[in-house]
Amino acid sequence: MNKLWLWVLLIFLIELLVILVVFPKNWADKTIEHESVLMQTRFGTEASRWIQRTASGWFAVITQHSGIKADLQQFLLPSPGEHKALDGLAYWLNARIAALMDIIFAICLRLALLLLLLPYLAVACSLVVLQGFITRAIKRTNFDYVSPVIHTYAMRLIGYLGIGLLLILCSPLEIEPELLPVLFVGLCVLLMKSMTHVQKRV
Repeated sequence: MNKLWLWVLLIFLIELLVILVVFPKNWADKTIEHESVLMQTRFGTEASRWIQRTASGWFAVITQHSGIKADLQQFLLPSPGEHKALDGLAYWLNARIAALMDIIFAICLRLALLLLLLPYLAVACSLVVLQGFITRAIKRTNFDYVSPVIHTYAMRLIGYLGIGLLLILCSPLEIEPELLPVLFVGLCVLLMKSMTHVQKRV
């Protein structure tokens, strides 16, 4: 598991490096625009507007109210007197900061989508987990077989899917809006499978 988390950290750092060094600003803009259109198509205009408002509020708190964007510009961009000599560097650094801000906004959009779907996901996942509890209770009273192999691999898949969910949330690439809730429900189903195969206790 420690090696797994090291790989996750390495992938996340590579992802961050790609965003900071080579990720084009116009690509980030297109990613946000396309995901916004997909959200409106899948969930309707009213839901899409709510997602946009919520994400914009979070983005303002993270980047503007906290002063992170201004601090980055002050720290990385050359002073006004140096701009003539470093116009190319200043343009590149400003584009990197703008691309990073766009990715932060994309993350806010995806989190707002999950928040919008949270009541439905909570009901669905509660029923799935309840089914796991009931099945485990039944298995404790009869001779139905519980598999430690299924339990172990279900727990491992929960870890892999959870990590995948985090990486997708931070991904600079365009993703389908349905992917996030599907992964979330997948986590709940795997949790149910692992619960139904917990070893019996006397």
